[in-house]
Amino acid sequence: LDKLEGLVVQHLFEIEKCNLCGTGYKMCTSISKVLKQRSTTIQGALMRYNKLAWDLSWPMLSFQEVLDYSFLSDFALLQYSQNDILKQKWASPKVCQATIKWLHMECMKQEIKWLDVEIQPVWTSIHIEPPCLKHKVKEAQAQGDKLLTCKM
Repeated sequence: LDKLEGLVVQHLFEIEKCNLCGTGYKMCTSISKVLKQRSTTIQGALMRYNKLAWDLSWPMLSFQEVLDYSFLSDFALLQYSQNDILKQKWASPKVCQATIKWLHMECMKQEIKWLDVEIQPVWTSIHIEPPCLKHKVKEAQAQGDKLLTCKM
């Protein structure tokens, strides 16, 4: 039970990581490959769980049911675990949503820092370079360099 639970929780966290802001394409493809490999491991653990669940009269699960879980509170196995994880504060949907929103805010802060660095050359090219460029064009025209004037 603990092994199946651990595999599914890892699966959920990796899916969530794939959806987070800042997770690049390479990381998403890497996570995708790991999820495919983990699927066979989850199937094996699920078969062992269902065999034991049959003996204990616990509800049996299908592989599709396990993969359809999108949040920890959806995962019925956690209700039967030794340490009732669903009673932990971090397992509540509101805390999970708040954590995801906090992570998005952290990504936005990083994005703002990046934009602060990138905006300086853009501002310079808009406000400082045109007058300077006009002056250089006039100099090239005065020297009679028509080819350079056209390029500028």
